[in-house]
Amino acid sequence: AIRLTELNEAGRAVREITAILPELPADQRELGALELAVAEHHARASTAYTRLKSLTLTEPDLDAKRLHYLLQAARRLGKHAELIEIADELRQK
Repeated sequence: AIRLTELNEAGRAVREITAILPELPADQRELGALELAVAEHHARASTAYTRLKSLTLTEPDLDAKRLHYLLQAARRLGKHAELIEIADELRQK
């Protein structure tokens, strides 16, 4: 599914990740949830920003990736006030 996102088939990746997410082992659910949000972002889904903003990730590398895509989503949506907050949080990672 991650490869589908790279191949510009983000909509299909969203469907596949959504289908397998409940079946993922506990230690892979954070990554799966993040990859779903990233696929939604690439598919330009309106849910991507909200999903990225609401995710709570314990692994610093995954959280940095989340913030990277959240910054892009905020820029795309014209959320200029939040761009500074997100960039500051990303710098702290």
